[in-house]
Amino acid sequence: SIDSSLNVEHPAELPPILAQRQSALETRRSELAKDVSRRAQSAIDGIEEDCGRARLAHEGENQRARSTADALSADIAAIEALPAVGFFKGLVRKVRLWRLRARHRATLAAPEARLRSELDELARRRSAELAILNDPNAEASRLLAGEFRQLESLSELAKSCEARGAQGELEVIWELCRLPDSFVLLNDVELEAESFLTHNQKPVQSAQ
Repeated sequence: SIDSSLNVEHPAELPPILAQRQSALETRRSELAKDVSRRAQSAIDGIEEDCGRARLAHEGENQRARSTADALSADIAAIEALPAVGFFKGLVRKVRLWRLRARHRATLAAPEARLRSELDELARRRSAELAILNDPNAEASRLLAGEFRQLESLSELAKSCEARGAQGELEVIWELCRLPDSFVLLNDVELEAESFLTHNQKPVQSAQ
């Protein structure tokens, strides 16, 4: 047989079976496209909810950041109010002020940076799901690509010279099986003429 999974004993049986498989695969792709479309829409709805939650969380985080920044501002004001006594103490004062101001800026910027990063990731996911929603057939075809490739390979096999040769050999065998028992079948006989003969304008000597 050509392929045990197809339950085919003769090459001529392959085309109609492949046509049935093609039709079944197209039906599966159509059903899968509807399914991926529903899942993509559900994912987009979930992403929209995630965006709302991220913005809500950002508001709370921003309030905490402002509270921390206010405390840092008070520390900065207190240090600035201290008189600068001596070079070394003045230098220490400047370093402390620089660090506190850097922390103040970072504290206020952190919530916004985190929100932007999270929203960017959600936007990327939404874009991917939106592409599926706009063309669910393409996504279904991608998911079934392996089965379509296998079907294409079998279709090429059905059209191949090997399949046609096998079909011819089987037809010869079946025709020979119909001969009555009075016939004698000679197989694998090597015949060779005493001299070259001409066949299709080519010199031949062996029947093979």
